[in-house]
This record gives sequence, structure tokens and C-alpha cells, in this order.
Amino acid sequence: MWRHRPFLDLGLFGRGRRLPRHLAGLSELELLNRANREQELSNFLEAAQIYEVLSEKTLEQKQIRSGYLFLQSGRSYIQADQTGLAMDCIKQGLSILAKAGRMHMIIQVGNRIVSELNYRDRRNEAQLVTNWLDVSLNGSIQAFGRSSIEVDPTRPRLPLKCLLCGGTLIPNEVEWLDQNTAECPYCGSPIRGGEGG
Repeated sequence: MWRHRPFLDLGLFGRGRRLPRHLAGLSELELLNRANREQELSNFLEAAQIYEVLSEKTLEQKQIRSGYLFLQSGRSYIQADQTGLAMDCIKQGLSILAKAGRMHMIIQVGNRIVSELNYRDRRNEAQLVTNWLDVSLNGSIQAFGRSSIEVDPTRPRLPLKCLLCGGTLIPNEVEWLDQNTAECPYCGSPIRGGEGG
């Protein structure tokens, strides 16, 4: 069942997706663990739907996390071959991060999404995301970010997954809290370099 509501000031719409009954009583952290597990098991559509619900639930209090969850939902929809749904979530996620001034994250995640779309031969959608990135970064995507796509070799190595929520950690997509500690983009927990594996 879908309901529509205006999203921010960008003319976008959230779908107000509801959770299936078997997931309805779970906490946000339990849902996040479930989405990450479904993603790992290649159950991309279920993972995408859970990420989308979480992104809408966290929009009010945790905007940056909500933006990242919208992007993760979009990436999962891409893998489930649901490109229309993917593009809606990607636009919302990028818009939230742009409004919050998280240009580094926009560049990293945006470039990865463009690569994933091109890999799946979705060239038109990849070009739309590229154009949006260029407009959002005032035409400076080339100067702004190609070198920042690389992982900083002075940073400690992160575990492959967040120890709390199970989300996959990509070193150049996380926010670093200090020289040795990154923040999980899914749940916000601090991750010390060298932990886990």
C-alpha cells in the first residue's frame, strides 16, 4: 500500500512504504541488521524495501543517515533490476546529503552509483545521476573529487562490516570522526580502525 507525501523542497515524493507484518515489531537496529543480511544473501528487493522504510523513519532526526539509507535502498533496487524505484531513492538520498553539505559523501557514493548503473547497461540513468552530481557540485565534479575517490593510505584499516549493524564499510564512503575512528553510515556507531575483519 502506498501513500504519497511531499519531500523536502525538491518536488520529490516519498512512498511511505510499510513493513511486512513479520518485520513490523523489530527495532531500527534489528531492521538494519535484517536489511544488511538480506543484501548479503542477494535478496536485493527485500533489502531495498527495508532500507527505504528505515530512511523514511530516520528522516526527521537523522538526516545524513537517512540520506545514506536512501542511497543504499537505491543501490539495492538497482541490483534487483528495479531502476525506476532506484532512481527515486537515489535522488532523495543525494538531495538530502547535498542539503546537509556532505559533498565528500555525494562524490564517493554518487560515483559508485554511476559505475553500478553503467555496469548494468543503464547508461541513461547513469547520465542523469552524473548530470545531477555536476549541477549539485556547481560544475566542479572533476576538480572536486576524482583524487578523493582513492582511500587515504594514512588511515587505519576498517573492518569489512560494522560490528553493530552488519553494514558493509567502504573506507572512502565513511565519515571519519578522527584519525583512527570512522562512523558507520548505516547506524552511526563509531568504528575504530583495526577492529574486526
